[in-house]
Amino acid sequence: MPEHVQFNIHGHLHEGNHREADLGPKHRLVSLEQLGYKPVRVEHVWRKQRKGRLMAEPEAAPKKKRYNHAYTIAFSLVSDTEDGSDVTSEMLTAAIEQRMAALDKSGDIEWHEAVGPPYDTFEEEDA
Repeated sequence: MPEHVQFNIHGHLHEGNHREADLGPKHRLVSLEQLGYKPVRVEHVWRKQRKGRLMAEPEAAPKKKRYNHAYTIAFSLVSDTEDGSDVTSEMLTAAIEQRMAALDKSGDIEWHEAVGPPYDTFEEEDA
């Protein structure tokens, strides 16, 4: 192998011995079926000896952070009492559904204006 070459990684589709006698200190054999046919980063090719050949460990995908946001939305309804004591869950459901239908017709900008930014946010534990 030329002097300027730092290493040679040979990928193959079988687990049997493969030109082991030809391997030098700059050569690595990587068995693709051991990786589930998934790409790996070169720096994660590691020196675990298995039956005379070197295998690569697939890089674990970093956990993506996920966030839970709490929002509020204003809507109104008409009732017969000043304090709203006669408002039922059915009335609330109908009023909020009407509000959401009106916002759906008006588009994303109206939705964002009606809801505004979240009033609370936390990172999900099982991201």
